[in-house]
Amino acid sequence: LGLAAGSLVAASAADEAAAAAGMFPNALPEAAEYNPKTPGGRPGDLGLSVRKLNKFDSTDGPALKGCGFGPNCFSTTGDTEDPLISTLLPYWKAPAGTAPADAVSELEKLIQAYPPGQGGVDGGGFQVVKVEPSYLYAEFASMKRGYIDDLEFSVGKDGVVQVRSGGRASTQKADKGSNAKRLNYLSAKLREKGWDASEITKDTHPYYFRLNAAKPKTQCLGMNCPEEMSLDPE
Repeated sequence: LGLAAGSLVAASAADEAAAAAGMFPNALPEAAEYNPKTPGGRPGDLGLSVRKLNKFDSTDGPALKGCGFGPNCFSTTGDTEDPLISTLLPYWKAPAGTAPADAVSELEKLIQAYPPGQGGVDGGGFQVVKVEPSYLYAEFASMKRGYIDDLEFSVGKDGVVQVRSGGRASTQKADKGSNAKRLNYLSAKLREKGWDASEITKDTHPYYFRLNAAKPKTQCLGMNCPEEMSLDPE
């Protein structure tokens, strides 16, 4: 199952044009001041598919795309035995007894209420591209450069939720904390509703935080300088 399958919600031609321009109609007003935008094309390998985990192993069933090693993506798909992968997430889980369609509906409502600019990210707005009974796909844009992050959820019959949020830029390019801040905002709201959705922190993903850290406000030289691990605004 990929993005070519039938959809209950699909982006209009105008929405796709907005994505190509690097901002959406719900962008912060000041996003228009930053040009040119460089969003990148929509990936053709999103959605659910059997994924290669390493040279020998694949996922047991359809899964969202993994992230590899870069500091601009998180996914529940990856080789759990590879110590170099720094972008792996634990699965989220809807409250017991929640049907996949109801879980997706709750995710859609939460995303539709998402405030562009929260945490200093996603000032270019967002759009929900695709909603199916067990799958949701949305796009989020940064304010200044118009970089697009792709956000996906897939809900199983057991309530286990696959998650992926990743930038379209080079896998080696930092994302200014956008994917972590977005997922942390959503997961906090879901935990209030009884979901199991863990927070991304400097302890769970130190490599990501290190490469996306803000510049120190005061200069420090020497071996005893504290390591800056707070995320930079986009």
